[in-house]
Amino acid sequence: MAGRRGDRRRVGRYLERECATHNGCILIAHCGEHTVGFVCVVAAMRGESPEDASAFAWIHELYVKPEHRRRGMASLLMTEAERFARGEKAHVLRLGVLDRNEGACTFYAKQGFGEQTHLLTKYLG
Repeated sequence: MAGRRGDRRRVGRYLERECATHNGCILIAHCGEHTVGFVCVVAAMRGESPEDASAFAWIHELYVKPEHRRRGMASLLMTEAERFARGEKAHVLRLGVLDRNEGACTFYAKQGFGEQTHLLTKYLG
């Protein structure tokens, strides 16, 4: 992940806690001896809305180092995340992505993800 070392460690600890709390795992992609990416998926999530209280798996984070992108690593990680979720009896896999991240939106659409909700934001600054 890009960013400062302290930020990466804080995110890593957060993802590890989420995995421990919600039956998840962090899957790591290697190219030779180098770590080139990872995906964090948890399988025991529940919707907070009474209209959508079903269990689902959640992709917390998918990351591939820029110099290894467009080589199939993200697709491989997503395949393994789906395999994990299915093995945990999840029937739905969800994730969040910012609209402005067009590359990620295109990638996820190719992976079979579609819109389910819209999160609206109002800046009060």
